[in-house]
Amino acid sequence: MTKQFPRNHSKVNKEQSLPKWVINITVVLVLSSFLACSGSSDDDDLPPPPPVSEDYPQKVVILDQTPTHLIFSVEVAEGRFELYSHNLTTGQNSAISDFYSANNGLRPFGLNSDGSRIAYRADKDLDGTDELYTNLVDGTAEFQVTDTIGTSTTDNSGTTLHYNWQWLFASSSLIFRSDPDADGIFEIQTVAFDGGSLITVSADLSVKCLAQNCWKTANQGSVITFMVESINQNSEVEQNLYRVLSDSSGLTQLNQSTASDTRLIDWQWSGDGSQIAFIHQEAGSPANLALVDPNTFSVLTLSNSGLQTGVTEFAWAPDDSRIAFSEDAAVAGNLSLYTLLPDGTDRHELLDSSLVQTPNLFEWAWAPDATRVAFRADQNLTGVNELFTVAPDGQFHRKMNPPMSALDSIQTNWQWSPDSANIAFHGNIETNQIDDELYVSAADGSARIQANAALTNTASLVTTNSQWTNNGERIIYQVADPSGEASGLYSVLANGGDQARINESIQAGQSMLTNFQLSPNDIQVAYQLSDATNNITLQIANIDGGNRINIRTVGTVSLPRWSLDGSRLFYVYLSEASESQGLFSVLSDGTGSVQIY
Repeated sequence: MTKQFPRNHSKVNKEQSLPKWVINITVVLVLSSFLACSGSSDDDDLPPPPPVSEDYPQKVVILDQTPTHLIFSVEVAEGRFELYSHNLTTGQNSAISDFYSANNGLRPFGLNSDGSRIAYRADKDLDGTDELYTNLVDGTAEFQVTDTIGTSTTDNSGTTLHYNWQWLFASSSLIFRSDPDADGIFEIQTVAFDGGSLITVSADLSVKCLAQNCWKTANQGSVITFMVESINQNSEVEQNLYRVLSDSSGLTQLNQSTASDTRLIDWQWSGDGSQIAFIHQEAGSPANLALVDPNTFSVLTLSNSGLQTGVTEFAWAPDDSRIAFSEDAAVAGNLSLYTLLPDGTDRHELLDSSLVQTPNLFEWAWAPDATRVAFRADQNLTGVNELFTVAPDGQFHRKMNPPMSALDSIQTNWQWSPDSANIAFHGNIETNQIDDELYVSAADGSARIQANAALTNTASLVTTNSQWTNNGERIIYQVADPSGEASGLYSVLANGGDQARINESIQAGQSMLTNFQLSPNDIQVAYQLSDATNNITLQIANIDGGNRINIRTVGTVSLPRWSLDGSRLFYVYLSEASESQGLFSVLSDGTGSVQIY
């Protein structure tokens, strides 16, 4: 049985949809007549769209949500996707698009910042290429905003072309990368949500992407920065940073390098949009950090003492007060951590290089309130990686972990609490005779506690699976135990008090999956248990272990996601009797179960 789906081939607002069988017959008759008259066509090799059948095992993916709508896609045939919007108040589904491109490219779908409109790629005219469309979140007011934004072609770096796009300009415009002239030069264009005001802002320059980042914007998208790559007369690559206003005026090269073989490694706007910091490297020289004013174009070099590698990464403080960066300024090849003011003054090294001969830095991060920087380094005992915090000016250097020996280690997944008061980390501390423990330390090192409950000989922490609550009061962590006795989720206060097991005892043959979901209001946790027959039980419980509720106990459950206010849980369910997935929602007290799709 063929499933009916409203379609629209217009490039303006949709007013009327024809049944799919009428469209399909019309397309076949017209195409057959054309081919009989003209012989061959460029579209001869295009396969027919896969038919939609109720027998196909449909797959559902939750994409995003607003306070009023849930957006999801359904794979209705192999490689064929439909896009839907579900009204959380009325319970109605709106079909947004057939032939939605879910897996082909970088950004197939996106909500604008106020959640009022959806942008997505789709091949609605079945010509083998995608176009970019927008709709209101309820599925109405559709516009096709581009003509043929791409195929699966890649450029010489392997970057997928055409698919890079995002919302801009207070939710009313989009920016994307394309080759409008089909000349092999990929440019940046902007367009209004209704397809009007199409502007090429990169002036026929060949725009290159860094790790899929093709541009970075500031001041609500009114200023755009991007990297241009060219090949000089000596066949050397030159990468330069450009700035342009959203109306395509004021195009200016920001870095002032005149050397050949110049590489742009990264660039970041300050939070207030007033300055841009960037790492650049010239042939035969270490990488340097520089700062440029996007209005006056004045450039200030912030680092110039790298011995071998130079600057590898940097980050603005959350309040823009300072810039932190890693550089091998003291020992060639060994990174240390520095901060300075945006004007290049008041430089401080944050690692204490007096403690070991060759300190080396690993990962690091600003506290959310910018009052301290945390980092993992072997600066205290050669070959032993420990966790430290320090003030941005290099004062109040503190160690977070207990005393360690040469066999000990700190895991990489340490986390600042959202309020910057504490750091949680996993450590293998042999002095405590425990393979792995969860610790919480005050940011200034004034207090440290072992946060996890005592473990049995067969149990161990799942070191990749701990999470602070949104308010920073508690931390949730997972224990794995082959005996089943201790397996499950636990929560504890930041001071080590009120230790609680969230789930009930694990039954023989059961195991806990790692993708637990904390509700946005910090009240409940959704988690999944798997048994020997691959049935997955979905449960919710309070973070103190109270009020445990079974949502599903038979079948396969995946992709649980809380509503933005924490009042509902959405999940995808596949029953034992069905080959197709369904989308469900349930209230946080376990009542009000509804099948959405």
